[in-house]
Amino acid sequence: KPAGQTVVKQTCSSTCWLEGNCYYRWYRDRYTEHTRSWNRVYLGCSYGATVWFISTSSTDQDRYRCVVRNRAAPQQKCKLDWAVIYTPGRVCALKGSSVDLSCSYKHPEGLTVTKSLWFIESQWKFGAEPEDVRESDQYEGRVQYSRTLNSCRMTITDLRESDAHTYSFRFYTDHPDGRYSGRPGVTLSVTDLKVTVSDTDGGVKKLTCSSTCTLPNNPTYIWYRNGQPVSDQNRNELELRDRTVDAGSYSCAVKGYEELGSPAVCK
Repeated sequence: KPAGQTVVKQTCSSTCWLEGNCYYRWYRDRYTEHTRSWNRVYLGCSYGATVWFISTSSTDQDRYRCVVRNRAAPQQKCKLDWAVIYTPGRVCALKGSSVDLSCSYKHPEGLTVTKSLWFIESQWKFGAEPEDVRESDQYEGRVQYSRTLNSCRMTITDLRESDAHTYSFRFYTDHPDGRYSGRPGVTLSVTDLKVTVSDTDGGVKKLTCSSTCTLPNNPTYIWYRNGQPVSDQNRNELELRDRTVDAGSYSCAVKGYEELGSPAVCK
């Protein structure tokens, strides 16, 4: 922050009458020497009771006020808050692949982010700082972070079933109390592929390439018979009508991840 400026933390001690259905309007009263009067300025609103303001006053004569509103939402979105937004909030990925967990974040003006990390939500113990995922032996050499002014990302490679957790992003600023965790975070599910066989009413064998969670982006499926691709098939279901011609060993994979295909089943 520029020289001569300080960051002031303010907490509104009032409580909401209806929890979660209120917001706070903030004002600053500044004393003007030549008029010997107080001037009130509206600073904005927040959904949280604690905010940070930039102060350029050389004295301690600034006074801050808050007003709690709980009946109607503000006309414009509040801009004095901390936030972490995960996009998407749930991610499904193939075992053995790589995945990006992404988010955007914001904090009050006047603060500078000095440190950030991702952590596993269920492993955060009350009263302690969360453990950085990168410092866990389980993730050694498999995790990378990237962060810009407004976005954050964690990449996990060589996914394992044990990586299925809810992950949250936490950042720290240059104010001693200026830290924030975006909770709840983004939930990662890890799946492999499996071929299941069922009979239809017409006596046709139907093979289904299934996963334990829904893979993103409407993936294209590839079917193999005896290790060779089956032509003109891109859905997760395959129907077999001719017992002689169609006999063989079948497996499936997702296009782009052919090396992570399912175990084969015989028909």
